[in-house]
Amino acid sequence: MFKRKTIGRRITFVMVMLLIYVIVVGSVSILQTKSMETNAKDITQKVMPAMNQINNITFASEHIQKLSYDYYLAADDEGKRKAIGEERLQTIRYLSESKTAYEANITNEDIQNQYDAFTAEWNAYSKVNTKAIEKVDLNDHDLAYEVLLKSESSYRKMLVQLTSLAELNQQEADQSTNMLEKSSFRAVGVLIFGISLILIATLVSNFALIRALVKPIKDIEKNVQSIADGDLTIEDIYRKKEDELTSLGRGVNQMKANLVEIVRQISASSKLVESHSSDLAVTSEEVKLGSQQIAISMEESAKATESQAETATSAARTVEVLNEHIQDHASKGEQLKGMSELVLERGTRGKEIMQKSIEQMNQIADRVSSSMNQVNQLDKSNESIYELVHVIREIARQTNLLSLNASIEAARAGEHGRGFAVVAEEVRSLSDAVQHTVGQISELTAQIQQGTRSVVESLESGVQETTRGTHQMEEVNDAFEQITSSVVEMVAVINEVTSGLGGMQQLSGEMNDFSQQISAISQQSAAGVEEVSASAEQQVGSLEVVADRIGKLRTLSEELLASISQLRV
Repeated sequence: MFKRKTIGRRITFVMVMLLIYVIVVGSVSILQTKSMETNAKDITQKVMPAMNQINNITFASEHIQKLSYDYYLAADDEGKRKAIGEERLQTIRYLSESKTAYEANITNEDIQNQYDAFTAEWNAYSKVNTKAIEKVDLNDHDLAYEVLLKSESSYRKMLVQLTSLAELNQQEADQSTNMLEKSSFRAVGVLIFGISLILIATLVSNFALIRALVKPIKDIEKNVQSIADGDLTIEDIYRKKEDELTSLGRGVNQMKANLVEIVRQISASSKLVESHSSDLAVTSEEVKLGSQQIAISMEESAKATESQAETATSAARTVEVLNEHIQDHASKGEQLKGMSELVLERGTRGKEIMQKSIEQMNQIADRVSSSMNQVNQLDKSNESIYELVHVIREIARQTNLLSLNASIEAARAGEHGRGFAVVAEEVRSLSDAVQHTVGQISELTAQIQQGTRSVVESLESGVQETTRGTHQMEEVNDAFEQITSSVVEMVAVINEVTSGLGGMQQLSGEMNDFSQQISAISQQSAAGVEEVSASAEQQVGSLEVVADRIGKLRTLSEELLASISQLRV
């Protein structure tokens, strides 16, 4: 499977190609320089020394010819002739040394042939010249002069050959100089051409790298800036090539998709919280009204019970008076019967009211339980939001790590990675902003969760208080049943008193006891009703607290919806 061509590999490939091209151009330049060096070496070590040697040979030959004439003219001066002879011999040795040095610098066959011709003429001249010197030494001046004239002709022939040899050496020098100039021109041309190609290749490579890096980075920067501005409706980033920018684009696309999903879930949860808050507000208001109605009913029951207690007390007093004046107040027996029936009627009414109160308290308990279940469901939804916020924080942390790695890679890339480092810094700043926003959302969800738990605790307390009030009402109902039973018995007794006042005196003591029991039961009933009324009032207060907490929860959900609405999905 082929590996994807990353940005680092592209840059490395371009740098390697440029390096190879620089090496090739440098190698060609070095070869041209070597050629120039060889030509210059030939000129300085062979051509120039050869020309110097020819000049030396020319000078020496002319000087030998002059010394020969001087030697002839100094024939009568032995000392001068001897000095001239020694100088002539030294010049001949100098010329021979120059010839030997020149032979080492011969470079081609033409020069060698010309040198051989010159050597032949030199040898001929040397023989004639030596013969003339010998004639001078023999004092044969006439023959010596003739030989000198003959040597002059040989000398001129030698000069012709020497001049031709000098011209060949000059041609060789000119040729070497031309070759050196051509080599230098070629070297300069190759160097200029190589540098031009390197500059062109560098510009093309930079343009290609800029086109491959800057445009994708700008696209990614545009999407990231749009996400930072709250616009999540932007299109995803797509690239055909597989490299680090493609991975970064996929990361930005995934981050945008995750943010869209999170925003939708938070929006849905917030709407659900708002809906449940509204339902809880309505339910709590209904429960509050029901509790207030129960409190009013309990007050009425308390008043009725107090009236019943007063009636029972009055009946006890009447029984005492009846015990003292039973004969004088027989007519009041009918009145006592009517009052007993009234007590029975009020007791029955109180029992019915208590039964209704118990039913209302049961309804309140059911509604409060339902509200508590809804708040528990809201708390679970809030926990789901908290988990999603944790996922967002993890994604932001991974984006921060990715931007840090991108900054490190950009730092390694040097000058070419400066733009990439800026984008990586912007991505890291965006991830920091996301983490900050996630922290705020976490605080909001924590406040919501705390509020819902407080509501749950308040509702649980309300359920307990409602259950306790229901039990107390059931006890009061039992007391009313006892009262009703006692009143029924009292009515029966009164009927018996009415039908037979003769036996009332014996039973007046028992009636007095019954009246005292009725009074005590009535007082207990009044106290129970007051406790139930106080519980109902306490429940109303708890419901007000619940309603306040629900209002705060609804406000928080509205604030959360307002924050989410700023993001365009």
